[in-house]
Amino acid sequence: MEKITLLEEEFGDIISKIERFTALSSWKFKQNIEGGEKVSVDDSGWEERSHPYWSLRDGPAYLRKWVEIPPEIEGISLDGSTVNLEFLFPSGVELFVDGRKVYNHRFWADRVATPFPLLKDARSGERHLLVFRTPTGDGIGSFWRANLQIDRVEEVLFELRCILQQIKFAINIANWERRNELKKSIKMAVDILNIEDLKQRNWRNVLSQIKEAEKALEDFRPIVKKFKIHLIGHAHI
Repeated sequence: MEKITLLEEEFGDIISKIERFTALSSWKFKQNIEGGEKVSVDDSGWEERSHPYWSLRDGPAYLRKWVEIPPEIEGISLDGSTVNLEFLFPSGVELFVDGRKVYNHRFWADRVATPFPLLKDARSGERHLLVFRTPTGDGIGSFWRANLQIDRVEEVLFELRCILQQIKFAINIANWERRNELKKSIKMAVDILNIEDLKQRNWRNVLSQIKEAEKALEDFRPIVKKFKIHLIGHAHI
């Protein structure tokens, strides 16, 4: 359906614009110094790097970034939000916030992203210095991911992604079942979602429409309960 393609494109546009702020991909980088976590340090001459790699043998490495909380992201107010910092450093890492050490992870080759509670009650305009420090050692140093998780933003993204996947799954089921009433339910759900409200970031209307669209898909509930999902875990040792 053409409207589903338009919805998917608009969802993708919203997500990419949000990630411009939440995905912390660019950092000031300097190696083999001490005290790089201090707020007073002038990092204007440091190298700008995105997802860097370096030799741990060349001394400790520092990655610095100032983060300022805006009033809103894509129409979603951030005041009062809870903000977590998620990061992944396989070589072990210390985290400093505004010059104070708040986290230390010593284990090498841990590939679990660590969510750290950064702010409990975010306020627009507040500014914080984030600094990662990696140790001296053997092998290659790197960071694979660092991003902000903002509860109010995550809630909106969750609803958008869920309704889109529910509609796509419902289409597959309707094609499999070949029942006209199921196709009518899908059309009803899609018609409820207003693309103009999405483009205007009118989240009160959008989130209300998503709930109504989910109700329109209730006929699929007994069918989807027949499906089983099999998950297989993998551990690298």
